[in-house]
Amino acid sequence: MSRVKGSTLLNRHAFIQENFGLDAWDMVLASLRDGDARLLSPRILASAWYPFDLYNRLDEAMCQVLTGGDLEICRTLGVDSARRALSGTYRAYLKDGAEAILRRLAVLHRSFYDSGSMDVTHLGPGHCVIRAVYVPRSSLTNCLVAEGFYRTVVEMSGGREVQVSEGNCSAHGTRFCLFNVRWEDAVTAHPPA
Repeated sequence: MSRVKGSTLLNRHAFIQENFGLDAWDMVLASLRDGDARLLSPRILASAWYPFDLYNRLDEAMCQVLTGGDLEICRTLGVDSARRALSGTYRAYLKDGAEAILRRLAVLHRSFYDSGSMDVTHLGPGHCVIRAVYVPRSSLTNCLVAEGFYRTVVEMSGGREVQVSEGNCSAHGTRFCLFNVRWEDAVTAHPPA
């Protein structure tokens, strides 16, 4: 069984309470089946491992309960998760630019997912492809969170006009998810006169 680190679930808890109110987390938990709700209550441990399927069900419940099924909340959650990560422990990575931080994300992937993999292939200045393997497979909500996360990481590290699109998605039966990421570097976008 694939697992995710509790810190990823704590990000969701904080995001929900800060954006939808203190009672919103309890509403989302109430919509989950009993076993799932018991794993997430009374507290989530940042260093503990939780089932990846639970992680996906939590995201799906969040979409249904808080927005009536509007999946755009997942991209917003990705933005929030990137901001949290890059405002704390990983803040120092921002100074090295988008390409460097995306390479580091591939290594850090194993810290948050106990199976699968992530690799980044740079195709030229301001362009890379991220290949993510989730076991047994990803979910649409997970991939939308990833899109928001990758876009924000590049923006926070100086990228402009960032575009992230998913070409393959294991939620639709492919072996891996493939994200195409393009941006302009702030330095090259407006060179001095």
